[in-house]
Amino acid sequence: MDELIAAFIFFFAVIGPIGTVPVFIAVTGNYEEQVKKHAAIRTTLVSAQSCCFS
Repeated sequence: MDELIAAFIFFFAVIGPIGTVPVFIAVTGNYEEQVKKHAAIRTTLVSAQSCCFS
């Protein structure tokens, strides 16, 4: 369990989700809300898969 927590903290620090929020807002600024939501969910799932399977 300690290794899992350490891996999560490492990936959280490397990916920096808080720092990517302004980039996401800037890129999707002209999109409809539904498209933004779909993009956010898809991005989250792809990121989680790459963290789990790499």
